[in-house]
Amino acid sequence: MAFTLTGHTSIHPDRWLLAALLVLHLLVVAFWFGGLLPLYLVSLREPRETVAALVDRFSAIAVWWVPGIFLAGLLLTWLLVPNLAVFAQPYGQILIAKVVAFAVLMALAALNKWRIGPAIASGVRSALTVFRRSVATEHVLIAGVLAVTACMTTFFSPE
Repeated sequence: MAFTLTGHTSIHPDRWLLAALLVLHLLVVAFWFGGLLPLYLVSLREPRETVAALVDRFSAIAVWWVPGIFLAGLLLTWLLVPNLAVFAQPYGQILIAKVVAFAVLMALAALNKWRIGPAIASGVRSALTVFRRSVATEHVLIAGVLAVTACMTTFFSPE
């Protein structure tokens, strides 16, 4: 986890807390992002019942862990952002864009858990196609957020 040893989190007085929050934040992102391709592939190759069970299982785990992305991000922001003026600068503006993208991701995840997953289980014909589109959209959004984050943390600082 070399990213905890470099950048603005590594020189902060609360470095130990920032490192722990950053690791939590990124591990949950890795769980979510890493689960999407297998979910997509299973939806192509396995019977509807298997897909429904897997979506239900993934959602049951994600519902507890994914909010950790938000909570860790909120605490990271609280510790790293010295004042509200940062949100008028590139770092803060990119951070706001990340929060908006996360809100969209949460909406898609909720849609999968509460609507699409049950529709797959009950045999709704178009549910698998809608699920694949949703998962593909989540994948693209997370990849975009990761790319934006790499630029944000490489070129900008909250100070």
